[in-house]
Amino acid sequence: MKNENLIVKRVRVNDDGVIEKRCTNCGEWLIATRDFFSISVGGLKGLQSQCKVCLKQKATYSQEARRAYCKRYHKLHKVHNNKMNRKYYRLHRGQVLIRQMVTQRKRSQRLKEEALKYYSIGNKVACVNCGFSNIDALTIDHVNGGGNKHRRQLGGRSGVSFYYWLAENKYPEGYRTLCMNCQFIKLGELHSVLPLNQSNKIIVRDVVHGI
Repeated sequence: MKNENLIVKRVRVNDDGVIEKRCTNCGEWLIATRDFFSISVGGLKGLQSQCKVCLKQKATYSQEARRAYCKRYHKLHKVHNNKMNRKYYRLHRGQVLIRQMVTQRKRSQRLKEEALKYYSIGNKVACVNCGFSNIDALTIDHVNGGGNKHRRQLGGRSGVSFYYWLAENKYPEGYRTLCMNCQFIKLGELHSVLPLNQSNKIIVRDVVHGI
């Protein structure tokens, strides 16, 4: 009888004939659908006992509490943890380096794709001139030139480091996504309008990294 009374208090039919369920955390009566409750095979009406909002808040709190606990634990056991980490690295150096390499490649690819997408037109990652979309042949172009000078100012950054700089600076204006073919066309046009002594200073690496 006690369980039946509990069920009655948690599920009801409102004045419009719609079945509602009461969240066990916040106490709100919500329509018993997937819009408000997550699926649970063993739950009443096949739904979780707590609403989605409460579950999300609880998950956020749990993550924050976990991070705070890990931070305190590491601070208290810093010497021991560092010692164990060094020991593990000596025993499994090859595996550690492989994992680091894979992680770095994934991160580099993600940074490149994000930069190329931002400086493309629309949602498609492609050259803004011809629409070529093979990401391996796409680069970030300095619209007004001066790519090498800019990289020297950044400490010689290029490639992934340059993509990271763009992200750090929230993708500033003055850049666009170009394919290598359009980069070479741009270089050829630049050669045709510059005096000979200036034209000779432009070298292929300007195109490789984006003029």
